[in-house]
Amino acid sequence: MKHPSDVMPKFPIGDSNKKEVLNVVAHETPDLYKVGISLTEPTFNIEFQVPTSSLGTLDVLPLELFDLVLRCSDMRTLSTLRYINRRTRLVVDASLPYKHIISSAPHIRATFERTGVASHFSVQQVFSVLTRPACSICGKFGMYLWIPECIRCCFTCLREAQETMPMTERDAQVAFGLHKNQKSKIPVMVTLPGSYTLFQKLRRRQVRLVSRKLAKQLGVVVHGGEDGLATYLSSSNSKAKAAYDQRCAADNRPIAYDSFGRINNTVDNMHRYISAVHFPYFDRASHTTHLGLACHGCQVALERGLEDDLPSLDDDALIRLRDQTYTEQGILDHLDECEDAQGLWLAFNKKRKFTRK
Repeated sequence: MKHPSDVMPKFPIGDSNKKEVLNVVAHETPDLYKVGISLTEPTFNIEFQVPTSSLGTLDVLPLELFDLVLRCSDMRTLSTLRYINRRTRLVVDASLPYKHIISSAPHIRATFERTGVASHFSVQQVFSVLTRPACSICGKFGMYLWIPECIRCCFTCLREAQETMPMTERDAQVAFGLHKNQKSKIPVMVTLPGSYTLFQKLRRRQVRLVSRKLAKQLGVVVHGGEDGLATYLSSSNSKAKAAYDQRCAADNRPIAYDSFGRINNTVDNMHRYISAVHFPYFDRASHTTHLGLACHGCQVALERGLEDDLPSLDDDALIRLRDQTYTEQGILDHLDECEDAQGLWLAFNKKRKFTRK
């Protein structure tokens, strides 16, 4: 099969036709936005009323130093600080990292509070994720925040990557020999009732989930190093540990496969979706927020592939492309590689010329 660049010449895209090209070849993906936690919160607005109260002992700090303190504070602390009085609310809301988080992703504050992780992640940490578009696993554009580690991920990695498969708090305890007071050192998120996945499956039961990687790292610390953890794993004979090992053995049986044809029994596991939330990308250079756009051309390619009854792995590859999202510039870059998207654009221009005649 020829590369698209061998079939169709590149065409110029400038400021004059950029918006029109995007309207033809790209579309928003509301179904993908809602596969994880869906909460709404009023749009963020700065208050301009003159405050009558003070910051108390914090008034001695220069505003620049106070802003640095706010950046290093966790999300719960800032939410609490906002409600002390009008002046603290104005100072917090004027802090650029917090301001951009709330204006670009107004739902994130409520999501962190209700899942119980707000005290684990600093404003600067969340802002850093907000302003970096790449999935932390594969490097492509990621439109989700995976809450247990506060990392960005794309839809494919959310569905099937090992890194985004959480474990229950109970499993972490028996798997790595953690005690209740020790588990407070890593984020433990409480899942929220709601509808999840592309099929909007209702989930009412709440569970407590943690990152496997962070739980293992804590286990290494608790047991005095890798060797200590290995000794625990090989010597523990508790019933809970035995039951956990049996479940792990059952999960390793070749029952399901991921989109790359690898054995992966956790693909589309509900725990993946209930531990994620849609998270826009904020471009600091242009001061624009990107929700994530998908390619119409890739949708056309998938529909044609399904009609042609392609092998399942080929279908999976087309599904991955269909579900991949981009920034506006990312879509325009993708256009040079997507023959079907180029075809849509050329067909649109031909139709327009015919209509004008």
